[in-house]
Amino acid sequence: MKRIATLVAGALVAVLGANAQILWKVEGNNLDKPSYILGTHHTAPADMLSRINGFNEALDDVEAVYGEINMADMNAMEMQQKMMAHIMAPADSTLSKLFTPEQLDSVGALLSSYVGQPVDMMQMDPMKPVMVTTQLVLLQSIKAFPGFNPAVQLDATVQNMGKAGGKKVDGLETLEFQMSVLYDTPLREQADDLMESVRNDSTSVVKAGRLAEAYTSGDLTKIDELMYDSDEMTPAKLERLLLQRNRDWAEKLPAIMKEQPAMIVVGCGHLPGKEGVIELLRAQGYTLTPVDK
Repeated sequence: MKRIATLVAGALVAVLGANAQILWKVEGNNLDKPSYILGTHHTAPADMLSRINGFNEALDDVEAVYGEINMADMNAMEMQQKMMAHIMAPADSTLSKLFTPEQLDSVGALLSSYVGQPVDMMQMDPMKPVMVTTQLVLLQSIKAFPGFNPAVQLDATVQNMGKAGGKKVDGLETLEFQMSVLYDTPLREQADDLMESVRNDSTSVVKAGRLAEAYTSGDLTKIDELMYDSDEMTPAKLERLLLQRNRDWAEKLPAIMKEQPAMIVVGCGHLPGKEGVIELLRAQGYTLTPVDK
C-alpha cells in the first residue's frame, strides 16, 4: 500500500479557493474562551491551511488540538501491529478466496490505470477487500487534489503545528476504535462494495471532483448533499461512519472545550446537516459561527 501511495504523490499543488468557510468558532454555554472546529478533507494538500481565513489566529488562540485520532499513534509499533490485525483477512477469506480471477484482474487493471504501472493483486491477497477499496477511493480523490502528498496529510499537519506550539494533542477516538469501524464489517459485504466501486469508478471520480470543489469553496450544503445523498452510503453505513460518531463527539466536546480552548479537527463530512457536529453543538446551547478574517 505504501508503494502505491508513493507512486501517486508528488504532483503540483492545486490552486484552491481562498475563502473556504470550513473553520467555525464555538462560543457561549459558559465557555471561558472560544474553541474552534476545522473541517478537513483527508486528501487535500496541506497547503490548504494557508488559504483558510483565520486559521493561524485560531490555532494561536487555543491550548489543545483534537483530531479524530491522535495521528502520532499511527507511528507506534504496538499500534501498527494492532492495525494489521484489522487490515488482514482470515486465511480462508483472502482476496483470491472471495473473488474470481476475472474479478481480481478487473480490480488490478483499474488500480494500474491510476498508478501508471501494473499492480500485482497477489501482493494484496492477504488484505481485506475494504483495504483495497480504501486505496481506490484514495486514488480517485487524488485526481481531484493532485497536490496531495500522503507523507504530509492535512490532519497530521495541524496536529504537528499544535505540538510544535506546545499545545496538548489528542484524539476524539482511539486508532483501534477507528480501525474497527472502518475495517471490521462482514467480508462478504466488503467484497460486494469493492466490486461496486470498480463498476462505478467513473461516477465516483466525478463525485470526488465535486466534493473537492465544495470543500475548497466551503460549501457545506453541497458537502452535505454529496456525503449523504449517495447510493453507496446506505443507512447502515451512514449510521456507522458518520452519525453515531457525530453523536459521540458531541457528547465529549463540552468537557474538552471547558477544560481548555481547543481546535477540533475532523473530516468535513461530519460538520453539516441536522445530525452534523455543528447542529448537535448548537442544540446544546453553543453559538457556532464561521470564521472570516
